Amino acid sequence: MSFEWINESDPPVLQCTGDMGHIECGELREHLLTAAAEGRDLRIDISKVADAGTIFVQLLISARRTAELQGRSWVLQGASDSVQAAFARVAVAEGR
Repeated sequence: MSFEWINESDPPVLQCTGDMGHIECGELREHLLTAAAEGRDLRIDISKVADAGTIFVQLLISARRTAELQGRSWVLQGASDSVQAAFARVAVAEGR
């Protein structure tokens, strides 16, 4: 698991790699809170996430809502099969 800010693009991209369980989501949350506090637009690349659970999806949804409320842009790039499956599980659980 790793998180890396790639600053060559505008806005910078937060590259997420590896498994995204409870512990990893805690670290991701810190990156997202920092971006929100700094007023950064968010572009998050999740194409290299190997395993994702519902907490990961809930964290991304929360980050999107926060960004929208602050008038910042929020974009997800790519979605591994694991991430797509996690989003589907959350949608089913919420009755969507």
